[in-house]
Amino acid sequence: MSSEKSTKGHSIGYLIDHFWEVVPKDDPANKWELITKDTPSADGVLLKRGKHVISFCKSQSCTPSLPLKKEDQNAWLRLVGAWVTFRKFHHLTRNTAGQRTDMDASNITNLINGKRPLTQNAAAKMGDLLGVKEIDLRPDSGSIHARKTESRANEVLSQVRSDALIVEMAVHEHMKDVPDRAAVFSAIDRLKSASV
Repeated sequence: MSSEKSTKGHSIGYLIDHFWEVVPKDDPANKWELITKDTPSADGVLLKRGKHVISFCKSQSCTPSLPLKKEDQNAWLRLVGAWVTFRKFHHLTRNTAGQRTDMDASNITNLINGKRPLTQNAAAKMGDLLGVKEIDLRPDSGSIHARKTESRANEVLSQVRSDALIVEMAVHEHMKDVPDRAAVFSAIDRLKSASV
């Protein structure tokens, strides 16, 4: 193997952290550029890079234990891709990452080693640290956010409908003799039938 350093007997965490020191000079990863929050389709790029890093680890007889559920494995691979890419351009230790994200360094280690799922909160913190969007690490966080937003919007809409009924009753009482009251009631009906 044409690696810079011997990888025999090292853990997956070691290989992930020392990827740039042990990967062969002719490996395509050496051409990787930094990913930022503006990189289009960063989630796909990160996934591909994470798979490449783990494939290299496996080629060095180092296989992750992966206690993660299937749906959490891709988030982990994206995190590995972001971590390794960021470390190509910036010196960053797990301890420093823990300090900058206000997370325990052992939690960072478990996330990077694939022993703990990347939660939405951890994805937000790690995304900020590594210069990528939370949604690039955990694309499903977009659907979680969308569901919460829809729920809040439905609550507001329900309150608007309730308020519209109160207004309608007051308008009926006070507009008995107003000539253009049909337009007012039409507007109230539109409010009551609004949807998100």
